[in-house]
Amino acid sequence: MKKAGQKAATSGKPGRPAAGKKAPARAAKSAPARKTAPKAPSAPKGRKNDKYRILLENASDAILLADMEGKLKGANKKACQMLGYTSREIEKLHFTDIHPPETLEHAKNSFKEMAQTGFVYYHDGSILRKDGRRLPVDITATIVEIGGEKVAQGIFRDATVRKEAERALAESERKFRTSFENSTMGKALVSLNGEFIQVNNSFCWMLGYTRQELAGRLFQEFTHPDDLPAHLNFIRKIVGGHLESYQLEKRFTHKSGSTIWVILGVSMVIDPNGAPASLLFEAQDITQWKEYELELERRKNQLEDLTQERSAEVMEINDRLMRENAGRRAVEEALRRSEESLAIAQKITHIGNWDWDISANTLFWSDEIYRIFGLEPQEFGANYEAFVSYVHPEDRHVVQNEVEKALADPTGYYFVEHRVTRPGGEIRHVREEGQVFRDAAGAPTRMIGTVHDITEWKKYEERLVLATKVFENAAEGVMVTSDTGIIQFVNPAFTSITGYVPEEAIGHQPKILRSDRHSKDFYEDMWKTLTREGKWQGEIWNRRKDGEPYPEWLTITSIKDKMGRTTQYAAVFYDITELKRSQERIKYQANHDALTGLPNRTLFHDRLAVAMAHAHRHERKLAVLFIDLDNFKNINDSLGHAVGDILLQNIASRFALCAREEDTIARIGGDEFVILLEEIESEEAPLNVARRIIQTVSEPMYIRGHELYAGASIGVTIYPADGEDAETLLKNADTAMYRAKERGKNNFQLFTPSMNEKVVRRLGLENSLRKALDRDEMRVFYQPKVDVITRKLIGAEALLRWTPAGSKPVSPMEFIPVAEETGLIIRIGEWVMRATCDRTRRWMDMGWDSLVVSVNISARQLDQREFLDSTRAILEETALPPKMLEFEITESAVMSNINHAIDIMNRATQMGIGVSMDDFGTGYSSLSQLKKLPLNQLKIDKSFIHDVPEDKNAVAISLAIISMAHSMGMKVVAEGVETEEQLNFLKEHRCDTIQGYYFAKPMPAEEFEELLRRGGQF
Repeated sequence: MKKAGQKAATSGKPGRPAAGKKAPARAAKSAPARKTAPKAPSAPKGRKNDKYRILLENASDAILLADMEGKLKGANKKACQMLGYTSREIEKLHFTDIHPPETLEHAKNSFKEMAQTGFVYYHDGSILRKDGRRLPVDITATIVEIGGEKVAQGIFRDATVRKEAERALAESERKFRTSFENSTMGKALVSLNGEFIQVNNSFCWMLGYTRQELAGRLFQEFTHPDDLPAHLNFIRKIVGGHLESYQLEKRFTHKSGSTIWVILGVSMVIDPNGAPASLLFEAQDITQWKEYELELERRKNQLEDLTQERSAEVMEINDRLMRENAGRRAVEEALRRSEESLAIAQKITHIGNWDWDISANTLFWSDEIYRIFGLEPQEFGANYEAFVSYVHPEDRHVVQNEVEKALADPTGYYFVEHRVTRPGGEIRHVREEGQVFRDAAGAPTRMIGTVHDITEWKKYEERLVLATKVFENAAEGVMVTSDTGIIQFVNPAFTSITGYVPEEAIGHQPKILRSDRHSKDFYEDMWKTLTREGKWQGEIWNRRKDGEPYPEWLTITSIKDKMGRTTQYAAVFYDITELKRSQERIKYQANHDALTGLPNRTLFHDRLAVAMAHAHRHERKLAVLFIDLDNFKNINDSLGHAVGDILLQNIASRFALCAREEDTIARIGGDEFVILLEEIESEEAPLNVARRIIQTVSEPMYIRGHELYAGASIGVTIYPADGEDAETLLKNADTAMYRAKERGKNNFQLFTPSMNEKVVRRLGLENSLRKALDRDEMRVFYQPKVDVITRKLIGAEALLRWTPAGSKPVSPMEFIPVAEETGLIIRIGEWVMRATCDRTRRWMDMGWDSLVVSVNISARQLDQREFLDSTRAILEETALPPKMLEFEITESAVMSNINHAIDIMNRATQMGIGVSMDDFGTGYSSLSQLKKLPLNQLKIDKSFIHDVPEDKNAVAISLAIISMAHSMGMKVVAEGVETEEQLNFLKEHRCDTIQGYYFAKPMPAEEFEELLRRGGQF
């Protein structure tokens, strides 16, 4: 049995029925748990069989398969780890090889019976590892059918933790019982209705009864009638969860009929499920102390009566009586015992008593005061001045003033709180109370009082004051409700956010804030989660007092008492209106072209996927027009970006005149556009649109005094003839567009299968790429990253470069996509990682141990199960600290499989590797997803940096990203910085790191190393 806050021991083992009860799913030991053999479950075939094998391989328990003769023929990874064998070694074993000698015969019989009858059998035992060690396990075995063959399947769960817990529980139970039985204090275990369950010898001696006489009887029978109501009231409070424990003085009736005074402590004993089980009584006999106290009170009353008549005579008689009593051994013995009881009581309550003879200036302290002051009796001068010397210097005048006031005041009452300084320098807080006694002439002769150590209370008071300040000054709104949902407290931020002052909110339910934007199911799910997990967190729409709806991020937490019961709910929330607006802006900007306002590549792909699915279901056609502007580069290069931007905006407006309202026009690159035409009736419809586009684009434009002409080369594909998936449809449209360019530009071409030139080139590129590493054709270049304030080199991005033998360099934009599509990126990525780590370790040895080098990680690499294991091995091989390595992962790579990406990123962070999101703002993540990612920094895409500070949209996006990243505790890197104006803009708005041609282009490792030798200062 254990006191409150602990769990009482239960009979039986975890997961097994108590003695005398029959388990529904298993019998004792390893006997079959069913009377009839169940049909052997058959493993699914084909694809399902693969899923079955995957399930076995990824199971958290060890699983072994054996044929009907007992020869092991399969094991999952967990089984190999548990037994210490490889899977091939296991397949050479018989099931009897893993059972200890003492259980071997039992295992053989159970296996034989299971093979004959098909019974499921359970066993709580142990198995032998390859190294000879025994491992406690819970075993479940049955017959299954895989591919038409019956096999025995054994599931082994490691029981080490459970066994240790059972041993610890038994040891705890033994220690408690030893303490219970051997205690000099009377102890009793009492049921919730008051029956004695168990008592120790001290308790029996105290009441004069034997254990047998007390067993099963109610403690109420032995309680003094006058004390029973108060005792029962306390018990109701502790059983009801309002008190954890309590202590009181009360009277028991001895078997002889005499009254026994005790200090009784009562606490709750809980069972393993957290429910009240019984009460623990701990009693200290203070009868003699009480008798002496009553005797002193009686004498005091007599003295006070006599003093009123004959003060001088009474004082003389009292002195004589005290001298006489001092010589009486019986009184001395009673006094000694009383003092012992008093000392125990004082130690429990941290209250000591003192007696100051004013005329003689002698001061008596009880033992507890010496403990409070940290002194030994021989260290104390036993007078008023010695006492004052231990009072904190800042409090001495206060204490002395209160003493003088009490001596002068007719009431003689003394009260003060002050600090004392122990010999070791420790400060304690105390509260003193006392009373002045006077002679017949009214002169003070004596002062008696107490000292109470209130240090812990003062600490609690300070914590309470701090908590109140935090509550009152928090920026987040805080609301506390009862367990029935009635608002009890709100803080000032609650009022500033909702508009409700405390008087308007307290006493009401939180539904006064409800916006009616959420369904009943939403709130039901919220409360289910809160009840199950004790916490709910999420975004919710509420309504202010003035009726305005607003979004907030809300966290509700259950507040529980010592018994685990919910007593209150605390809700903390903050207004995310501006965050939502920023999120919507970023979402729009992430899905639309900043210059033209048209949908971008991401949004176009989404719409194309939806349109193709619709066309497939309804057997309709759609068309894609891939448009590349002719002559745009010449105009842009000669007249500048400003003129080029206006031209693109004009072109976009003209495109809108050529298509229907329901068609999608998107800008997917510098001068590349695509148009999605849904529900076309014939192949002629998209060709007519293409003709109109060519005609309208060919008309002159007048921009800033220039008469400009442009053209359009258009490739046309039709679903489903030219591609049954979006990628193929767009690729073929792109191919047709290049064919239009070859035909003289400013024309359109409908895709035909013969347009395979690009495909042929891609195949050649793929073949060369497969041999590039073996031919030593690849190199890693490094582009410096620079601190925006100090202009000091703080890191670099590792960039892959490829120059095929006998050829010119191939752009990463051309070969990286091919590597990702073919899976070659896995091998190439590992080579880049090893080369980068090896080189960075060399730079660390040069003294650059704070340098951080980032490596780009593709979506294909993230999907590899061995990716982090490979990285860890490379770090160990090169002896590079993980903190000097950083993963750069694009937004689109993360979003392609966000849950898996979060797992990889979390594990990388735990290894000490930094994680940065590359090209932020060009993908399609939302803030709700971004907040889940364990990122160190965001990297602003160069497409935004390119147009700052001139373009207001690019400025807005860049500022939003910087602000958001900093508010989420992340740093910001801006890439593609090429001008002084861009640098100054980023510096002004607190961007952390710069990367771009303004400082340096990507360079070979040797050049980068030379940069380090020069100090890395720009």
